[in-house]
Amino acid sequence: MKCDLLRRCIAGVIRFASFGLVVAYGVAHSAPNACPTDAALEISGLVKSNSTRGSYLFSESDLLALKAVRLVTATAWTPRSEFAGPELSTVLAAAGVSDKATEMRFYAIDAYEITIPISDLTKYKPVMAHTQNGRRLEIATRGPFFLVYPRDQYPELTKINGQAQFVWMVCKIVVR
Repeated sequence: MKCDLLRRCIAGVIRFASFGLVVAYGVAHSAPNACPTDAALEISGLVKSNSTRGSYLFSESDLLALKAVRLVTATAWTPRSEFAGPELSTVLAAAGVSDKATEMRFYAIDAYEITIPISDLTKYKPVMAHTQNGRRLEIATRGPFFLVYPRDQYPELTKINGQAQFVWMVCKIVVR
């Protein structure tokens, strides 16, 4: 129990500290895979384009208009909660992701990055949550979009590798 709590605290401190560096030094805005300034979420790579840069851009209202599902689960950073938002597969379908896609690289406002296999869409059905327990997520509460997996249903998601796939402050996805 103490080890789990310690791990969560360390992970939170690291993510918070890296976010502070991004804000202070503008790292996120100078990196090639930086968060967009003209959209809530950018999906690039094997997608249909709706922008001049060849990516698919979602406004916040576009994402909020997608069919939301409810997922009740705990995370390493939150107690058991009800998360609401579209399934990630719904978001990707709206962006016209190609059937040839095999992986997705997620980028967060705090400069966190991780590659996740497309197979997770059918295996786990992760949710791009915009709401937690009826409250809209904000940057201070892991929003505006938090990739949440049904951790309570899959023991492997409680291990460190599984926990790494929970991405808060999602701003960009590159589909390969």
